[in-house]
Amino acid sequence: MKPVKEIKGKFAFEPQIGVRSVIYSEDKQIWTSMVVGILNATDECVEIETLNTIYKVILTGKKVSSIAA
Repeated sequence: MKPVKEIKGKFAFEPQIGVRSVIYSEDKQIWTSMVVGILNATDECVEIETLNTIYKVILTGKKVSSIAA
């Protein structure tokens, strides 16, 4: 079973399957391993599964815009 990390922060860019994500939380950057799934995505929270961990990111600050738009 993968560990679950709950973080308050925002993504540097929209999470995409097959690439790493960057999460800004307080005064640090968290680089994840490759994203293998997006489990849940709302305006308040995004849950992603990586090769090693499940991240539940409670979104704060300005919403990250979609790169694909």
